[in-house]
Amino acid sequence: DAEAARLAELWDSALRALAAHGAQPGAGGRTPSDLLIELTQEEIRELEADPRVTDLLPLAPLQEGLLFHHQYGDATEDPYISQLRVELTGPLDPARLRAAAAEVQRRHPALRAAFRRTSLGTPVQVVLDDPELDFARIELTDAAELDAVCAADRGRGFDITDPPLIRWTVASLGEHHTLIATAHHSVRDGWSMPIVMRELMAHYLGDALPQVRPHREHLAWLARQDRTAAECAWGEALAGLDGGTLLSTGPAPAGQQPGRLDLTVAGLDVRGAARRLGVTVNTLVQSAWLLLVARLTGRDDVVTGTTVSGRPADLPGAADMVGLFVNTVPLRARLHADEQIGAFARRLQLEQARLVEHHHLGLVDIRRLAGHGELFDTSMVFENYPLDVDALTEVARRAGLVAGAVAHHAVTHYALAMEASPEADGLRLRLHHRPDVLDDGQLAQIAELLPALLRTVVTEPATPVGRIPGCAPDALLALGQGPKDADDPRTWPELFLDQVRRTPAAPAVISGPRTLTFHELADRAGALARQLAEAGVGPEQRVAIVLPRSVELVVALHAVALAGGAFVPVDPAHPVERIAQTLTDAAPVLVLSTSGTALPETGVRRLDLDALDLTGERLVRPVRAEQAAYVIYTSGSTGRPKGVVVTHAGVPGLARAQRAVFDVDEDSRVLQFASPSFDAYVSEVAVTLLAGACLVVASREELLPGAPLVRTFAEHRVTHVTLPPAALREMRPEDLPTLRSLAVAGEQCPPQVAEVWSAGRRMINAYGPTETTVCATVSAPLSGFGVPPIGTALQGLAVRVLDAHLRPVPVGVVGELYVSGAGLARGYLDRPGLSAERFVADPFGAPGARMYRTGDQVAWRADGQLVYVGRADRQIKLRGFRIEPGEIEAAVVA
Repeated sequence: DAEAARLAELWDSALRALAAHGAQPGAGGRTPSDLLIELTQEEIRELEADPRVTDLLPLAPLQEGLLFHHQYGDATEDPYISQLRVELTGPLDPARLRAAAAEVQRRHPALRAAFRRTSLGTPVQVVLDDPELDFARIELTDAAELDAVCAADRGRGFDITDPPLIRWTVASLGEHHTLIATAHHSVRDGWSMPIVMRELMAHYLGDALPQVRPHREHLAWLARQDRTAAECAWGEALAGLDGGTLLSTGPAPAGQQPGRLDLTVAGLDVRGAARRLGVTVNTLVQSAWLLLVARLTGRDDVVTGTTVSGRPADLPGAADMVGLFVNTVPLRARLHADEQIGAFARRLQLEQARLVEHHHLGLVDIRRLAGHGELFDTSMVFENYPLDVDALTEVARRAGLVAGAVAHHAVTHYALAMEASPEADGLRLRLHHRPDVLDDGQLAQIAELLPALLRTVVTEPATPVGRIPGCAPDALLALGQGPKDADDPRTWPELFLDQVRRTPAAPAVISGPRTLTFHELADRAGALARQLAEAGVGPEQRVAIVLPRSVELVVALHAVALAGGAFVPVDPAHPVERIAQTLTDAAPVLVLSTSGTALPETGVRRLDLDALDLTGERLVRPVRAEQAAYVIYTSGSTGRPKGVVVTHAGVPGLARAQRAVFDVDEDSRVLQFASPSFDAYVSEVAVTLLAGACLVVASREELLPGAPLVRTFAEHRVTHVTLPPAALREMRPEDLPTLRSLAVAGEQCPPQVAEVWSAGRRMINAYGPTETTVCATVSAPLSGFGVPPIGTALQGLAVRVLDAHLRPVPVGVVGELYVSGAGLARGYLDRPGLSAERFVADPFGAPGARMYRTGDQVAWRADGQLVYVGRADRQIKLRGFRIEPGEIEAAVVA
């Protein structure tokens, strides 16, 4: 018993000592176990050095992103500052209003919160005891001053380390007052502001309010959630996503002000439609928005951002708390063309219902789970918590005031964002946008399309997704229609011989000291054509030409055309395996080469030009437009190059169009630069000679970018050339004083190259796959400002920018480029399956018309020119050569 008594005495003494110590000034304090956030004791002491600190809290998921953007963003106007304006008329008492605002601030810890980082870099939400209220009163002299006052207040911004992050201003003109509440989004969300305004007026009137629950309880609720389950749910929801859904290609320019557009969609029974479909109004709006994003991006698997309330039903008092509860999460939709819109909406709601309990996970973590960078740059929020204007009107009446207009100002860092609010007979929409991504014309299209989509979703839910309304398709198709080609039935050989008759003595080809006139070229080509015919060459029969850049190559090319055959150019510099592969696949009836060229044994008859007598009678066989003119081999995705069969139908139109665009005349000297196996070689030869100009042929060594190429230009006074942009980096414009017209092609032209080379000469950016007879589009003369466009369709062609359902996409929206017209190739040699896949029926053309699916991603500019964005597949381009990674992989494996 004595021992027990002694133990009790010691226990009592220890407790009294602890109590006495705790009562001393400066004793006690928080420890890591007291907090919802993981901090070291040293970090706690560091933060509590500010005696005003009453709580240390973690950041909510959205606050983490806001803090990052606030610290590293460079926008002129902070996108996370919003402003509410309420008009009041009557005997307003500013002192009472100030006291009411102070009471609201004391009542809600979130309005006394700031954000600081510890010395270890940990972000912390710090709640202060009683920061000084930021309240101002301004006497206006003119009502027009109000907008400037509001803008100036927003422009002040906030120091997020120093609360309060909300300030109040009363701007008065006589008895007309505007209450301005400017706040940082990090301490309150859209649901909070009606609570704040309701309580403000209640305190102004002296009404009693129930005890408030602090937002700390929400943060404690977040800490209790199953993070692992949330990560699994979001990982599953975003599985298979092949990238973000983005309208923009980079951050907004510094100092740019976002744009805004307000819309009202009236006469729309949204609630009734939602009831009939068994979904929420929010789901219907989300469905229309996702369909819009799909149209704007040309994608079927789209992601946008959506703002969720973050006020869980199992958190008591959540509906009346003030703070930042909302979270922005991805909203994904996989669209199916044959699915009805109503079924899509129901599926969307079901998919989202599975994620509701996981809305607490932060976007940074969700993005990490998806394995991508930015998931979206569009967002939407459905605001079913508007300020209760009727209640405000009644409170104002009790205070002897008349409530007037209520206005809200907010900006966004997204390329396009929508706020949607329900109204009695429809919806009110507010669109925010980045002007560098969407100009006024594009925004006008969206302003037409979005209400149309909403009406379709609400009134025609049985409409298949693939048949939703589009954006003025007739205008978009007209945009892609090239000028009408001349009504000239002559073929390439006929046009060449007509030019020979016009300028027989003019130089046609120059190579070093050697020159052939048009007459001499025609004689040699005609004589060789006769020998080719005697060797069995005729219509639709292929002749492989294995020759380096030379006069003989030009002769051989024309000889095959005059004989009615189709030439297959093969670069003798290619690896012997590639040459053998091409010869085997092309199955030519004859190979033209020289005795000094080593060729693989294929069993095909060979003629060596240096052993032939190219004099004697010419042969000219008539050819038809539908006959094959040549076969060019391009890289194949299976590792096997594919032969593109190009007919005579496209060459005359190509020559006429490029002659006009490149300004080629009979005084021009055009450098032959392209590899003989590249289709640009055909363009260089045909355009030059059919214009009566002179073709300058140089050796491979003489065409090396830099000093060798400069010497070649000088020696032959070259006036026109087509080069890959990479070649221009090795030279200076002043090195080529004779150059009048420069075309760049084969790869994207960097803005810096255009800026340097466009001054002092005509510079054109040309684009075209082999399958469209060399060239499909050309730009207007480049000015050197911005990314060079690839231009508009050549005469006789049409280009379409289509989505996955072959619908024209709006201006500024990325889609796949399709080309139609006389220049389309016949298809791929002996590859009917691939031909059917790439050459598809043209739904916009005459019956039987085709269009070629390029695989290139492009977009229309507002000025009607196309810009190249990238590939829809894995294909790459190197100095004009299309390279399929599959071919590289096959070579490596072999």
